[in-house]
Amino acid sequence: MKVFLNTKGTLDDIPRPLKLFLDYIETGEAGDEYTKELQQAVVEVRTDDKWREPIMTWEMLKNDVAYAARKEGLEKGRVEGRAEGRAEGEIIGASKEKTETAFRMRKAGKPVEDILIATGMTEKELRAIMNPE
Repeated sequence: MKVFLNTKGTLDDIPRPLKLFLDYIETGEAGDEYTKELQQAVVEVRTDDKWREPIMTWEMLKNDVAYAARKEGLEKGRVEGRAEGRAEGEIIGASKEKTETAFRMRKAGKPVEDILIATGMTEKELRAIMNPE
């Protein structure tokens, strides 16, 4: 079960003990016997090593898990980014190679049909690189 406390509320129709409790949660200042006892218990827990060690261990574990998750996410992102970059580079490289082959063949006087077969280009693609306008 989770309980949410709104310490910033403005309604004054709540019982005084609850108001003092919410004020204590907000400010840390005790206003009645109950909140003074609560404050004393908090001080005791914070200074008691048998309580403090498990709490610190829990915090360290939580931080370690968060760090590992961030590290794993970054590495996964890098791997995916490298793979995308390689794939894009291969596409660009293949396109550049086709274009260079087409230009070399055209310069050598090869017929358009041979250039289309050698490069795998369509006639429209070949026209676009040979006559850019």
